[in-house]
Amino acid sequence: MNLQAIESVFPKAIAGLFEAIWTVGETDGELTTPRRLAYFLAQTAHETGGFRWLRELGGPSYFARYDGRQDLGNNRRGDGYRFRGGGLLMLTGRHNFEKAEQALNLPLISKPELVETPEVAVRTATWFWTTHRCNDCADAGDFTRLTRVINGGLNGMKDRLAWLKRIEEAMYE
Repeated sequence: MNLQAIESVFPKAIAGLFEAIWTVGETDGELTTPRRLAYFLAQTAHETGGFRWLRELGGPSYFARYDGRQDLGNNRRGDGYRFRGGGLLMLTGRHNFEKAEQALNLPLISKPELVETPEVAVRTATWFWTTHRCNDCADAGDFTRLTRVINGGLNGMKDRLAWLKRIEEAMYE
C-alpha cells in the first residue's frame, strides 16, 4: 500500500493530519486492512472537504438553530456553535463531546477547539468509528450502511464514493 500516493490525493490537507492518521488510526481505529483504511479515509475526506478543515463551517447565527436541541444535549445558549461539528467525523453536540471526553480522557467540554488539532481530530474519529462498529461495515464491503452510520442518511453519497475511488486507485500505485 502506497501511503505517499494516498496523501497526494489530498494536496490541501492540514499539516500533520496524515501523520496522526497513520499512527493513531491503525491502533485506535483498528484500520488494519486496505478496505478499512480506504472507507475511513473516504468518509473523513468528505466530512472535512478533503482534509482542509476540522470544524463545521458557519457562524454563530447559523448554529443558533441547534441551541436547545435535547437530542444533541445542547442545553445552554450558544451550545449549537460551541459544540458544532469538529474533528474528522464532525463530532456534534454537547452530549457527544461529553461522551468523547469521558472515553478519551480529554477536556473537550471546556476546550471543544481541541477537535481542531490533528491528533484529537483523529482520536475522536477513531473513537466514533470503533464504538459504532464501522469496521464491520467496511469488512462487509457495505459503504452505504457505513454512510448511514456516520451521517444518519446518505447525504453527500456521490462525493463519498468519488473519494473512495480516488483513494483506492492511489493505494496501489
